[in-house]
Amino acid sequence: MKGMDIMWIRQQLALAGKTQGDLGDAVGLTSVQINKILQGGRRLKADEADRIRKFFGFSLPEERPSTIPVVGRVGAGDYVELVDAYEKGSGLYHIARPQWVPSHGVAAAEIVGSSAEPWALSGDIIFWQRAAITVFPDDLGRPVVAETADGKVMLKRLANGQDAGRWSLLSINPTHPNVMNVELKWAARVLPVLPRDDVRYLEP
Repeated sequence: MKGMDIMWIRQQLALAGKTQGDLGDAVGLTSVQINKILQGGRRLKADEADRIRKFFGFSLPEERPSTIPVVGRVGAGDYVELVDAYEKGSGLYHIARPQWVPSHGVAAAEIVGSSAEPWALSGDIIFWQRAAITVFPDDLGRPVVAETADGKVMLKRLANGQDAGRWSLLSINPTHPNVMNVELKWAARVLPVLPRDDVRYLEP
């Protein structure tokens, strides 16, 4: 074990007001063994190091929640303002990933204002698959995040367009305008909404 690591353990014992005996009891080592570790005469095993971290209140890697970046906001007119949307790990901020959200290939955005009422409220989080490359007729009538041919990204309900190869995007909030008979680069069905009261904000 490195000297810096030994110093860290000593500092944590002092900060916590704990003794070497307390640490030994938690880790499953005798006071003699803990003393040898702190003197640099014995190396820690990986599971012992994990128990020491846990004793001092530090989360182990497997206990840390999976995070997902919120890459934009959905504002007036149902436009999705994206920030570094397709750079892995980038975004406005990070939240804990709900268990029902896939661990890879999913983007998230925050609802702002009344654009998605009553389906979603301001502060709620929506999720969609990043890798969408086309439009699926099975998504007709459902909320989708879609990109138009001119590069606008929107949260709307998918509907058929008047012409072949074109689609209409109907506003979730009926007071907002619809976008009719447009070409789409892609459309991705929106996953269940995460209510704002259930959002856990995390450091990246």
